[in-house]
Amino acid sequence: IPVRQLECNGGLENPPSGLAENSGEDRGMSAVRDIEFTQIAAEWDSITLGEENPQTLLVMRNGMTAKQVQDGGEYKVSRIETIGGGWIDEKRVRFTSGLKEKDVEKYRLRKGDILFSHINSDKHLGKTGFAERDYDDLLHGMNLLLIRANPEIFDPEFLNRVFQHYRDIGVFISICSRAVNQS
Repeated sequence: IPVRQLECNGGLENPPSGLAENSGEDRGMSAVRDIEFTQIAAEWDSITLGEENPQTLLVMRNGMTAKQVQDGGEYKVSRIETIGGGWIDEKRVRFTSGLKEKDVEKYRLRKGDILFSHINSDKHLGKTGFAERDYDDLLHGMNLLLIRANPEIFDPEFLNRVFQHYRDIGVFISICSRAVNQS
């Protein structure tokens, strides 16, 4: 967890070696190191997303573009508003029907998947929703990236929290490409 958040909590319950409990002085710069955009505990490793060896992400893609309706259908389809509150809200979806089974399997949300808002507006840029379970009827829709972390490299829930931290400190807004009325 980034140092900014730890300092807000007054220290760690069980600090990693090298970090002293509840001592702001001891948690100084010698206990952390800088990485792009933030700081981490000095003894933690860091890795770049998108690395091929080791493969950090199993999937990173845009969602399906099937025709959608507001009321009723065979499958729910995620949208930006589905993750607007910072979680997956199954009441804020559209619906689709008549899909091929291979498309359903390709876009079905699975436990550990992260939906990431990467377009539309500054207000929504970098918002995420984390799939805490496998979904039978919720599919990944357009205007969101689906990010599936390699669990052998890192915990997907931790990656989601890193994304949330980066959003909170303004990383995504600082690096986005601007279009007219969009991020």
